[in-house]
Amino acid sequence: MVANREGRWDEDAVDGGPSSMELLLVWLRRDNNAARWRQAIERRMQATIARKVHEFFVDHGITHRTVSGIRSKLWQLGRQVGEADDWLASKGLLHVDGNEKARRTVMRLCPDYLEVAPFLRFALPRIATSPHVYGCETNHATSRRRLAKNQKLRRVDGGPGECLERHQTSRRVRTRCHNRHDDNTGIDRGAWQEMELHHRRELLRLELQIKRDQAVSVRVKIRKELLDLDLSLQEINQLLPL
Repeated sequence: MVANREGRWDEDAVDGGPSSMELLLVWLRRDNNAARWRQAIERRMQATIARKVHEFFVDHGITHRTVSGIRSKLWQLGRQVGEADDWLASKGLLHVDGNEKARRTVMRLCPDYLEVAPFLRFALPRIATSPHVYGCETNHATSRRRLAKNQKLRRVDGGPGECLERHQTSRRVRTRCHNRHDDNTGIDRGAWQEMELHHRRELLRLELQIKRDQAVSVRVKIRKELLDLDLSLQEINQLLPL
């Protein structure tokens, strides 16, 4: 099978091998790769990392992706994760567990959120553009299938020419691997707590601003009523200044 150059990242597997997205997730989980990408602020540093990913792809049969395309994909995923996290923070939420409505919204903002969020938080600066929207339910199911499939890949030590091979694991082992997901990301827990504190402060600031705006609105309404009672503007300013 020849991979489609324009195909989606989760649908371009060659001859039954892993797809681009599966390989990208494997690469992010290894060593400190995710942390290095998050710290890559300059374009030159990003390109260097993207070249490493490209070499990894080629070693495992994915030859149709370009360095610039890989860099753009990582940047896009980081931006989408940021937009989803911002939405959660605006609702006072830290995760989507047990909240189906929040889960649907997050999956619309970032279809790959469940897999990539632990790796790509604090990635690149985000811009205010809308992400490409896919069908929510379809992509959620696809994401879960991809995660399960990716957990069947294991590394076989063999130096630079190491390869991936598929193996069957029990449901219990897959669940345990998924539960360790956050522990292998390289994300500093202090930084996570700092982000949570920042979001809480931002929410408090917004709440205070809303209360100020409401107070001004009430004051303006009362001033109008006083004007209707034929009080002069000077008298009103003395009684109820803005």
